[in-house]
Amino acid sequence: MIYPTIIRLPSTVTLDLRVAREPRPRVVIADAGDSTPSDPEPVWHEFAFFNLYLVVDAAARTIAAYLPPIPHHLPLYGPEDFLAAAGDSMDDHANRVLQLLGSDPTATLQAMIDGSELPPVPPRIPREIPNWRCKAVLTQMGIIGQVEAIMNNLPEPDRTIAKLAWNGDGKVSRRGKTVLGLSSALGLTDDQVDSMFLAAERIEV
Repeated sequence: MIYPTIIRLPSTVTLDLRVAREPRPRVVIADAGDSTPSDPEPVWHEFAFFNLYLVVDAAARTIAAYLPPIPHHLPLYGPEDFLAAAGDSMDDHANRVLQLLGSDPTATLQAMIDGSELPPVPPRIPREIPNWRCKAVLTQMGIIGQVEAIMNNLPEPDRTIAKLAWNGDGKVSRRGKTVLGLSSALGLTDDQVDSMFLAAERIEV
């Protein structure tokens, strides 16, 4: 288990912390005339943040998140992404947790407490890709001309710097200034840019 970092939630969540490994125990009311089982009262707690511990299983090639007091682990990466994800920073892993909690963290966290089955883990988005892969996927999408036109219209010295980077043999960062600026100018959503990076990584030559 790797030392923690803090995950701050977009908004406070309220969770029922009655924990059970199997379906929650039912309470039978002690009344000879009524044996109808009923659920015990919820135990509500509010959370604005969690400590994140990484659980790395090198044999199974998996990485999971432990968010005490949530009893079950949240799978972060499977064998396909294990090697790449092993080099990620704790901030990267914290962002991955927030991605998997989605737009309704309460529902996902409560499902973890209940031991319910969680949705399949989506693939890891590459943190960066080589320039040639970026150009290749933009060419496949038919928008490389638009990207180059945007670069040509940048004010100096940004235009010269962007062209030096674009024509070099470096890498393009998913969260870098260039990608964020170009995606905004092109009207691309985060999901669309993520899909581009995944597609670029899969290109074979």
